[in-house]
Amino acid sequence: MQLVQAILLDDDPGFRRTLAQALGDEPRVRVLAAAASLGQVPREALVEANTALVDVRMPREPGPEAVQRIHALRPEIVCVMLTSHDDAASIFSSLQAGAVGYLLKTQSAAQIAAGLHEALAGGSPMSPGVARKVVQTFAKPASTPAAALAELTARERELLGHVARGLADKEVAETLGLSVWTVKNHLRHIYEKLHVRSRTEAVAKARGER
Repeated sequence: MQLVQAILLDDDPGFRRTLAQALGDEPRVRVLAAAASLGQVPREALVEANTALVDVRMPREPGPEAVQRIHALRPEIVCVMLTSHDDAASIFSSLQAGAVGYLLKTQSAAQIAAGLHEALAGGSPMSPGVARKVVQTFAKPASTPAAALAELTARERELLGHVARGLADKEVAETLGLSVWTVKNHLRHIYEKLHVRSRTEAVAKARGER
């Protein structure tokens, strides 16, 4: 069994400290760094790491964006998401960013350690609840653009309208008086409801082009 050399990203200092200590007690697991954001991880830890355990919802840097940054710096690092939220939008935004697995904070340190070992060995660890959501999403029949748009809330339709005008996330946030994180969170839910993977696909579906 290969040694897991992990970095842990989570904005909750108490949980981060507790989990890092618990994982460090697991066989063949070494936590190199535990921080609230990627920018706080020492360079030597990032260079040595072979896995990253990333909280999906962090105010400074959303998990999916952190995964993209990690892969830009060290493409070989295997990223696994860790969160208390198992909504489909968060799951798919994380997987699309390059994560290979999705574990819940309610799982034990032993289960999380086993997931990291599985990921490092080439697998895709997922808690049973997450795996079911993935299967259910793929099993959903394709909806028509009109039916899909009808599922959006008024705020989501308003936000999508601004995206269709070509506004960036920061510009949409300023226009609607929201935080950039809230805009990104709305977009994830829009992607889920429209069954698309990008802003371009979402706008095309809203215009009835697909």
